[in-house]
Amino acid sequence: MDARIAIKAGALQALCVGLLFALLVAAPLPQGFFRDAGALVGPLAWATCALVTGRLLGLSVRTVALAALAGGAAGVALTFAGAHLGGMLVAIVLFALACGAAARRHPSLASRP
Repeated sequence: MDARIAIKAGALQALCVGLLFALLVAAPLPQGFFRDAGALVGPLAWATCALVTGRLLGLSVRTVALAALAGGAAGVALTFAGAHLGGMLVAIVLFALACGAAARRHPSLASRP
């Protein structure tokens, strides 16, 4: 595990998701938008943020996709259990750990700033 990459991935993913969340909340969307379209918008936003994070860290799309899937699956499970915020936190941690593990397997990723 490359802890440095994991920490950067977690911080960047949290920042990206937080910024996108703030933009969506501030946007003049119709009432009920998140209730009606949240199941589509949430995962799409998560995947987009993961791609941005991966691009900034120089991770492969495959690595980012697998990390996003791992984190996202846990996040969705907790969200359906009624813990949306907890699900998001767990998703970010798992995403970060998966990115750090991938960087450890591919040391060229660890040399990036």
